[in-house]
Amino acid sequence: MSGPRFRDEIRIGFSWIWGRPRSEEDREVVVAVDAMLSKAFSREGYSQQSRDDYLALVSVNYRYPPDVTQSFLGNAGTFAICYNCEREPRGLHIHSIPNDRTSANQLLDRIDRQIGTPALRSFLLRTRIPQLTLGHKFTVFTGMYAIIGTIVGLTASFPLGGILLEPVRFLLALTIILSFLYFFGVILAMFALYYYQIKLVWIT
Repeated sequence: MSGPRFRDEIRIGFSWIWGRPRSEEDREVVVAVDAMLSKAFSREGYSQQSRDDYLALVSVNYRYPPDVTQSFLGNAGTFAICYNCEREPRGLHIHSIPNDRTSANQLLDRIDRQIGTPALRSFLLRTRIPQLTLGHKFTVFTGMYAIIGTIVGLTASFPLGGILLEPVRFLLALTIILSFLYFFGVILAMFALYYYQIKLVWIT
């Protein structure tokens, strides 16, 4: 005699990693989030159960089995981490069979806050910094330009700098300032990336 069957609900989350990963780094973020979700459920007191146990509960609702990687059981219900299924094909999301819908939503909200924000910012920084810096080539160029331009500017009161016209000196000073701002902006973004990556390690 077969056991009970349930219609599971889907938590639409982590939309920033929906779709096929575009790079190895993107795949690393997705795998990291999957692992963090596992630890977050465990920290909330939910025991891990077999992937097959979860699929047995929902199998009648799907023509093809959902791509469930992990499943957890606790007071608020049963939860599963899924990469792809008929009802949500875009990427990583969470299935739930709640015992109590309010408790289940509160649990998922807590997990989303713990993981979603730092993971999202880490993902965006890892993606955007190389894009905006052309793989850090532009960072190196602006850093060198700022240093060389500063040296040239400091010689303005000497014969070498004295030959520069006033408008040229102004443009040189402006570009040097912008170069320094850009360079330090990239440095701050890299520190922010390191901070969120460390924060994710602390969370897990």
